[in-house]
Amino acid sequence: MLNHPNLRALHSLFEAFNNHDIDGVMHHFTPEAIFDTASGPTSSGTRVMGKENIRKVFSDTFERFSDSQWEILFHKNLGDNRAVSNWIYTATDPNGDKVALEGVDIFVFENGQIVHKNVFRKAPG
Repeated sequence: MLNHPNLRALHSLFEAFNNHDIDGVMHHFTPEAIFDTASGPTSSGTRVMGKENIRKVFSDTFERFSDSQWEILFHKNLGDNRAVSNWIYTATDPNGDKVALEGVDIFVFENGQIVHKNVFRKAPG
């Protein structure tokens, strides 16, 4: 299953996400990485540039959704520098409402680290 370095990296990345281990998550990103969120002011969501800015976004998510978890449906390698993950995200929002969203991340790798994480997700309604 984890027969490619990108797949091993994704397994480790989502393990860190589920443990809310921000250092473990950020270990996988290059200093100049780009994170395109699923929502935001443009049709592409919000673009977050740079490892420290990405760290802040993920840290804020862990703080706001203290029980957030990503159930991995699959990881798929797409050649030497691309991979995709399909997941179901669950959490409880600050109002106590349950959140459940299915989504996909498209990753671009460089030298074993993530240079671009692009998120797409379904939302209720």
